[in-house]
Amino acid sequence: MTTLIYLGGPMLDCSFEEMHDWRDEVQDEFTVEVASGAVAFLNPCARTWDGTQAGAEYIVERDLEDIDECDIVIANLWKIGVGTSMEVFYAAGCHGKLVITIVPEGRSVSPWLMVHSLVTRSVAEAVAVIQRELT
Repeated sequence: MTTLIYLGGPMLDCSFEEMHDWRDEVQDEFTVEVASGAVAFLNPCARTWDGTQAGAEYIVERDLEDIDECDIVIANLWKIGVGTSMEVFYAAGCHGKLVITIVPEGRSVSPWLMVHSLVTRSVAEAVAVIQRELT
């Protein structure tokens, strides 16, 4: 069975590097598991928004479908993102999925995140949690 991991995080007003670097870092930690079929990633960066209402509806519908399909959500909240916050609540609050949030050291943690996710302080810490879950 393949464990599907959704990589949520801010995208609006973010550079290519801000959107992709941390996601690449997570995926690089699971190259063996991906190669064996034990882990796969659902990455919303595969979609682009054209700025229209119809485009927004398409993005949200696909994101929700990915979250419905996944087993684990990683939400990197290095910067507050409205969409990411909604994804956290949708996954954990509405569907009881394991959500691992990354809130960098020195940033305050919302009570909402404490209730609806396992809060970590780095990508490495989030990866370690997932590795424990997989064993």
